[in-house]
Amino acid sequence: RHPHVFGKEKVNSVQEVKENWQKIKKQERHQQNKEENLFSSIPLSFPALKRAQKITSIASTYGFDWKDAQGILEKLREELQEFDHAVKTGSKNKIEEELGDILFTIVNLSRFFSVDAETALSRTTKKFLQRFSYITEKLSSLGITPAEATMTRMDDLWNEAKAKDLK
Repeated sequence: RHPHVFGKEKVNSVQEVKENWQKIKKQERHQQNKEENLFSSIPLSFPALKRAQKITSIASTYGFDWKDAQGILEKLREELQEFDHAVKTGSKNKIEEELGDILFTIVNLSRFFSVDAETALSRTTKKFLQRFSYITEKLSSLGITPAEATMTRMDDLWNEAKAKDLK
């Protein structure tokens, strides 16, 4: 941005330096806008699910999308197989990568059905907490802590809570 210092351009006044500065900034902005990433409008500060959903939404407007939900489900099955393979290798990095692919595919599925992934996960988390609370209350009434209970007993109580439609 300083061609009068580092380049061959000559200026006769401070005003010319300022004018050149503005002209160069304008050219850089124009070039940057031309090269700007399609996804740069999506804040990095968004929660991961919301960001992924916005990204897949933009990509779909450019035709990068599945024709139907079946294609997404097939992709999910593929990603689950890759995750299973990663688990067998024991590579923490590969497991994380494949789990991320699964989550991203599920976000795509939620977008495809116009379901907000953040809302869906929040509601399911709330439902889980209510059902688990039911389990701990029932166990407590029997004088048992969750740590002392068997998985079978907790699973039976889970199904009981589910049957009561605790959401």
